[in-house]
Order: sequence, then C-alpha cells, then structure tokens
Amino acid sequence: TPAQADRWLITDAVTIPATGYVFAIDAMCYELAYPDGFAVKVSTTNRDSRDAFTETILTVPACTDQFVTYQASLDDFVGETIYVAVVQNSNDKNFLIADNFKVYVPASYDIELASLNLPAYGQINSDIPVTGTIVNKGAISLEEFDVTYNVNGGDDVAVFHVSDLDLEYNESYTFTHNIPFNSSASGTFAINVTVSNPNASADQITDNNAASASVI
Repeated sequence: TPAQADRWLITDAVTIPATGYVFAIDAMCYELAYPDGFAVKVSTTNRDSRDAFTETILTVPACTDQFVTYQASLDDFVGETIYVAVVQNSNDKNFLIADNFKVYVPASYDIELASLNLPAYGQINSDIPVTGTIVNKGAISLEEFDVTYNVNGGDDVAVFHVSDLDLEYNESYTFTHNIPFNSSASGTFAINVTVSNPNASADQITDNNAASASVI
C-alpha cells in the first residue's frame, strides 16, 4: 500500500575516538521514476527507542540508480559511544538498496577515475578526445590533479594538468586531455588513462586511479 516509509536499520555501539571519523554508506534506488531516499540519525544513549535518535547527520531526499557513497562527519561525537540509524523515509517510492556501512577516517587525498568517455570506433588520422570523469574521494577539497594516458601500453603521453577546481568529497569533474588520440593506421587500440597527484600530493589510494577503453 502506498504510504510513508519508516524503516530503521541500527548499528551496534560505536565509540568515536578522535576527529576525522565519518559514517559512510553506499546507496542507490531501484527505479529512477520512484527514487527512494533516507536519513542517517545518531543516538548517544541507546538503540531501543526511535526517540533516542535526536541528531540527524545526513539527509538524502532521492538516490540515483547507481551506487553513490554518502558520508557524514562524526566530529560532534568525539569521545562518545553512539548508535547510528539509517532510516528509509520516502513516501510511495520503490526499493532502497544499501551496502558497505562503515565508520572510518577517509584518506585526505584520493582521486577516483570513475569513467572514460571515448567512442568505440574512430577514423584514421582523426582526433579522438580522451575524456573521463573523476570523483574526489578524499577528505580534503580537490583543487588540482594530473592526467596522462598511453596507447597499448606504450610510452605515456605528456602530462595534462587540471587546476582551478574546488571539489568537495564525492563531487565529480569531467576532463579532456589536451592531446587527443590520433592514429595513422587501423587496428584496435587500448587507451589506458591514469590520474594522479591530487593537490600536488601523493594519492593515498591508488587502486582506483586508472581505467582503459578500446577504440577500433
């Protein structure tokens, strides 16, 4: 029956030892036409009553149909033992899907190369822009980073430096390398792209920095 959802999932007790900790959750909706949302609430006393969850630290009115990592700071609860509740609270929507609940200190610097946008087919002696989307997964606002790529595992093309950004956690940016791919011969080409050097610093998590796409 269409109605206001009020479904709760509550963690065990978690002690927050210092600043910098966040609560993170990966969530998505099942159907964009009926996008479910949720709230994240905190209790500093017990988990036995909904009334104990007096602090709302995150509100997501509607999810997308792809997993997104949402996070909220727990700095207000340093030194306390808390319970965290994820509350499905939409009215007449569809499924909410959630995974990877965690309390942790995120990396200060972490760029994710989320996707590449190259055509599957190209023409000989024609420029093909090397375009992709990055997401700032670091706790510190992303202001600059580097992009390079190689073809079929060969030498890297010159570094393309992206600057003048202001991306907070989970915000994205679409780049286009200043040197397009161009081939004078036919064949299948693997375009291997890597992003690095967030804010001229070492990326602390490197297993999400690279992606490949094939162009014929």
